[in-house]
Amino acid sequence: MAEFSPDATKLAIASNDSVEVLELNTKTFTVLSDDVYVASNIDEIGFSGDSNQLIGLSGDGGIRIWDLKTGQLLTAPEVPYLNTASLDFDGTQMAIGTVTGLVD
Repeated sequence: MAEFSPDATKLAIASNDSVEVLELNTKTFTVLSDDVYVASNIDEIGFSGDSNQLIGLSGDGGIRIWDLKTGQLLTAPEVPYLNTASLDFDGTQMAIGTVTGLVD
């Protein structure tokens, strides 16, 4: 799975054991940086609206949120029956949906 950031300067690519984030120069179509974040079984990825945070969801209910400026994992809560999640524009709030209909 792959996802472009809202500002189109980053491309996140999820695999079985990691998420790779490429920072792109959109004028020359070159890679400026390449960061790899360790995470297993990521099924869905997305960016905050300001493109500074990345969220990764795994099928086992794991949520990973990384700060892309520092490279640090900010949080890794477990949510049973997780179906979807999204970050707001600046990454300060998160909406979570589960297969039972819960939205927080």
